[in-house]
Amino acid sequence: MRDTETALKRQSAYDAINLLAEVIRKGGTDRKAIRDTLALTKDFPGVCGNITFNEYGCIIGGYVLLQVKNGEFVLYSEK
Repeated sequence: MRDTETALKRQSAYDAINLLAEVIRKGGTDRKAIRDTLALTKDFPGVCGNITFNEYGCIIGGYVLLQVKNGEFVLYSEK
């Protein structure tokens, strides 16, 4: 599981940097502009899935770890 956790952290960091770059490109570097543009983000395509924020500034959804068993995706289990 450790490698999976490390990969998820790397992917999350990659998404965060790309999202910030896109927000700055659209809204500018002013702190308020970044906040406001980030709040309007809907379906930003990240490697961990699309990113959308709710009215409280929280990401809608979450991460689910999957694995392939017998040729199908199933929820990850360490067992």
